[in-house]
Amino acid sequence: MRQVLLGSRNATRLERFRELLVPAGIAVLSPAELGIELSVVESSDTPEGNATMKAMAYFEAAGLPTFATDYSLFIDAFPPERQPGVLVGRILGNPGTAPDDEILDYYARELRGIGGESEASWIAAVVVVLAQDRVFVRRLTERTLFRSVRSPVLTPGEPLSSLQFVSKAGKYRSEMTVQERADAELEIDRGVVEFVRTHLD
Repeated sequence: MRQVLLGSRNATRLERFRELLVPAGIAVLSPAELGIELSVVESSDTPEGNATMKAMAYFEAAGLPTFATDYSLFIDAFPPERQPGVLVGRILGNPGTAPDDEILDYYARELRGIGGESEASWIAAVVVVLAQDRVFVRRLTERTLFRSVRSPVLTPGEPLSSLQFVSKAGKYRSEMTVQERADAELEIDRGVVEFVRTHLD
């Protein structure tokens, strides 16, 4: 089985991509399993820039094929000055990512202020690094629905899953299994898997 390192400390994301990539014969390793402890400053204003920073830093530390993702969010009903963009977890101008409960409280409150729900777009980037001069980047987009009424199920490290309702599945994203997410053909998950598999092949 081929191996690839996920350039992230997000345990939820690790488990999801592990399960999604197993059918392709790809084993996803975590930095912790390799004894790597990194804190990458995500200073870009694009998901491509931030994902590249993470993928390159972890590739240089491990010397293994590495992939990383990053996300930006645009909520249709929010005014331009309230759009999260790449600062999804850095609410109210705070320099660091807020705790999950504070992120949930903030977005639920903002959604109540615009009527309780809104369509939104995730814009994601996935970067695969195979060598210093072999870096591959892809942008992915996905439409979603945010509701101010949250699911009681919390996804650690991805709190906004508790506010996203997936109409095709009839449930909140935080309530879906990895297989249900695959069956719903969520564009970003599917795109990441296809991109990683293609470049490892």
